[in-house]
This record gives sequence, C-alpha cells and structure tokens, in this order.
Amino acid sequence: MEVKRAKVKIKEPEFETPALATISEVAAVKTAPATRRRTVRPSVGKASPVAPEPESNAVVAPLASPAPSDDQKGQFIPLDQVQRLVQRLSTSQDRLAKLARIEKAIADFHDEIVNTTTDADTRRPVPTADGDTLAVINSLRTYMRVQRGFKEDYEKTLKISLKTATVAQKLEESHIRDELIALQQDHNALLLERQVLIVAMEQTEHGRALLAQEGLDELERERAVSRSLRRQLESATTELQKALGCISTQAKALDERDNEHRAMTYELGMLKHQVHELEFGMSRRRSSTGLSATSLLAPSSAPPPETTTIASAASVRELRQANLKIGSLDAEVSAARETISDLRSKLHSLKTSLHSTEVQKAQKEAQRLRDREQSKDDQIASLETALLKTRSRLHEKDSRLAALKSEYDKIFAALQKGSPQKASAAPTRVSNDEASRVANDNIYVTEYYKSRYEHQTHEILTLRKQIKKLLSLEHKQYHDQHARAKEHSRLLQSFQDLKRQLQEGAITAATNQKLAESNQNTLLPAADYLCDDLGKLLARHEFLENFYRDHVAGGDSPG
Repeated sequence: MEVKRAKVKIKEPEFETPALATISEVAAVKTAPATRRRTVRPSVGKASPVAPEPESNAVVAPLASPAPSDDQKGQFIPLDQVQRLVQRLSTSQDRLAKLARIEKAIADFHDEIVNTTTDADTRRPVPTADGDTLAVINSLRTYMRVQRGFKEDYEKTLKISLKTATVAQKLEESHIRDELIALQQDHNALLLERQVLIVAMEQTEHGRALLAQEGLDELERERAVSRSLRRQLESATTELQKALGCISTQAKALDERDNEHRAMTYELGMLKHQVHELEFGMSRRRSSTGLSATSLLAPSSAPPPETTTIASAASVRELRQANLKIGSLDAEVSAARETISDLRSKLHSLKTSLHSTEVQKAQKEAQRLRDREQSKDDQIASLETALLKTRSRLHEKDSRLAALKSEYDKIFAALQKGSPQKASAAPTRVSNDEASRVANDNIYVTEYYKSRYEHQTHEILTLRKQIKKLLSLEHKQYHDQHARAKEHSRLLQSFQDLKRQLQEGAITAATNQKLAESNQNTLLPAADYLCDDLGKLLARHEFLENFYRDHVAGGDSPG
C-alpha cells in the first residue's frame, strides 16, 4: 500500500521553484512603502535560503519604485496612486494568505509523506530555516528521490527473485512433467503387460477348461470301455462257466465211457475166454472120435452125437455173436477215443484263445489308460507351472502398481503444495481435512485420479475373480482326477480278479485234463495186459478143464 501511495505521489507535478522563491521578496516589496516594517514570517519551518532565479525580476520590477530623493520627500502623493497601492496591498495580502495556506499544505504533505510513524520519538521534525518552504520542498524532493530509488531497487530485486522463482518453478515443473511422463509410460507398459497377462490367463483358463472337458470326455469313454470290457468279461466268464460245465459233463461222460470201456474190455476178455474154451472143447470133442476102446466101452459117459452137434452149433453162434459184439465194441471204443481227443483239443484251443485274447485286450487297455493318465498328469503339471508363473508375475505387477500409486501420491502432494523444494524421500502423511481441501481446490485432477483408481480397483477385482475361478477349477479338476484314479484302480482290481479267475479256470481245466489223461493211461495198459494174458488164462483154463475131466473120468471109472 505504501509503494502504491509513493507511485501516486511521484506522478504529481513538482512545484515551480522560481515562482515560490520570490514570494517573500514580493511581500517585502509590497509592504515596504506603506508600513516600513518587517514582514511576519509564518512558522512553516526553516530552510536554507535559495538564490532568486532570473524570472523573479519580472515580478519585482513593476512593484518596485525608485528610492525617493531629497527633492521628492516633500511632494504630495496623489489619491489614485494611493488607491492603487491599497488595492495592490489587498491583493498582495490575499496572495500572502494563499501562499501561507500553500506553505501549510506543503508542510502537512511533507509531514504526511516523511513522518509515516506514529511514535513521537521516531518522528522527524519539519525542517525550518530561511526559505523554509523551499527547504521543505527540497527535503520532500530528496525523500521522493530516495523512495523512488528504493522502489526501483526493490522492484528490481522483486523481479530478479520472481524470475528466479519462476525459472526454478518451471524447472521443477519440467522435471515433474518428465517424471509424470516416465511414470505414465511405465504405467502404460504395466497396463500392457497386465493385458498380456490377462490374455495369457484367459488362454490358460480356456486350455484348462478344454483339458477338463477332454478329461471328462475321456473319463466317459473310459467308463464306456470299462463297461464294455466288464460285459465282455462277464460274457467270457459265462462262456467259461459253460465251457467248464461242458468239460465237467464231458469228463463225466468220459468217465462213464471209460467205465463202459473197462466193462466191455472185461466182457471181451470173458467172451474170448469162453471162445477159447469152446474152441478147446470142440477140438477135444473132435479128437474124442478117435478115442481108445476103453472109452468106447463106456457109452454112458459120452454124450450122444446129436447133443454134440447141437452144442457145437450153439457154440459157433455164440462165437459169431461174440465176434460181432467185440467188433462193435472196438468201433465204439475207437469212436469214443476220437471224440474225447477232439473235445480235448477243442477245449484246449478254446481256453488258450479265450485267455490270450482277453489278457491281451486287458493289457492293451490298461497300457492305454496308463499312457493317458501320464499325459494328463504331465498336462496338469505344465498348467500348474504356468499358473504359478502367472501368479508370481501378477504379484510383481501388483507391487509395481502399488509403488506407482505411492509415487503418484507423492507427485500429487508436491504439485498441490506448490513448494519449489523437492519432495522428501519419505512422503508425509496428509490429514483428511488437508486432503479434502486440496481435492476441492483441484476437482478435475481429483476426478481423474479417482477414475484411474476405480479403474485399477475394478481390474484388481477382476483378476481376483479370475484367480478364484482358476483355483475352484483346479480344485474341481483335482477331485475329478482323484475320482478317475479311484475308478481306474477299481477297474484294475476287477481286471486282476477276472484274470485270477481265468487262471484258476485254466488250472482247473488243465488238472481235469491231466486227470483224464492219467486215467486213460492207467486204464489202457490194464486192458492191454488183459489182452496179452488172455493166452495164459486160456491155457490155465484148458489145464483145469483137462484136470477136471481126468479127475471126473477117474472118479467114474471105478464104479
């Protein structure tokens, strides 16, 4: 305010020193002829006398009159001249009064400008001397010059400081702008990387979904295959049971045939023995025709010829029937042996083909399931590795976003404070009132950063939802894999049970076959033994018959 008042006062025109310098002289000239007394000087302050300028001569010249000489002292002064002098005197008095008021106004102005303080000890006295008004004006001029110089120096200092502050502020703003641009570029790069990560996560999620769907489809196919294998195994088990039933039936039939064969062999031996006996009897009877006279003398003991003829005819018929029966029995035995060998070969081929086919199918299916499970485990491991990498990168990006957010807060606080000094490394905490005031002062910046913060918050929530979805999908896939592993182990257990049943059936069939073969091997040598010893039996029978006949003949002859 004082500087403005000084500027206004400087613009006011300076007083004309030549006119003011001649005021006292004019008053002295006007009052000198009438009163011849000294003029009363107003106490407006003393000042050093100033030499009159040349312009004052023009004012004094018409007023001054030549000094009266000795000849003119006694002369009379005319009335019109006195009136003029009186008029000039009143005019001069008016001018003196005006000059006194002007001098008082100048003194008051000097007092108002120079003595600005209200303290009586520090107030400067008004300069008083001869020509005090000129002294006041000179003092005022000097003061105004000093004030003008001070004002100019102060303005120069202010301009220099303002320019320095402006340059520093511009440099700070340019530095902050560069940092903002760099941070914006980093933020854009992070956003781009975040978008890339989101796309990669979506692709990973899509791949996991496809893999889960493929796993479910494969599980359904495996279940269908396992059901078909179970049906095939059940049908094979049924056929095996039927085959085992047929084998047991055929084994029973074979045992019956073996028993019949034994009976037929025994009957055949008996028939052969009877045939030999009959042949031996016929030969004996034929040879009896040439008996000695001792035998002819006993006609009562020999059978009649009719009886011998009838007996020989009956024995021939029996012999033929026995031969026919022996031939038919031999044919039946050979047919039974061929049937048994065919059945055994068929049973062996059936067991071998069924067992090998089912085992090969089951082994191939188990190997395929193992390979498929291994591939699924590898894919799940790769996806889990990719998920862990994505999580680590997201954690890193979140930390970098938090650092960028803190850096944004620092720069925002520095810009709002407007301080030329740089912000310290540790950001000071701003109170809620200060933050509200700054936000109200910078609405657009606050809205911009608020929208950016909401956008970042929305993106973070979206990423959290995606991560939760991935975790739930992973948990579900883990349970599906666990269920699939249980189903696979159950199928393997059922496969092992069926394989064990097949092995037990094969062992049982092989045991039955060995028993049948051992029975056949033990029976056939006995029949051969009987056939081989038939001659010995016939010879013994013939010996016993001869002995009986001799004994009977010896017993009948004494009587």
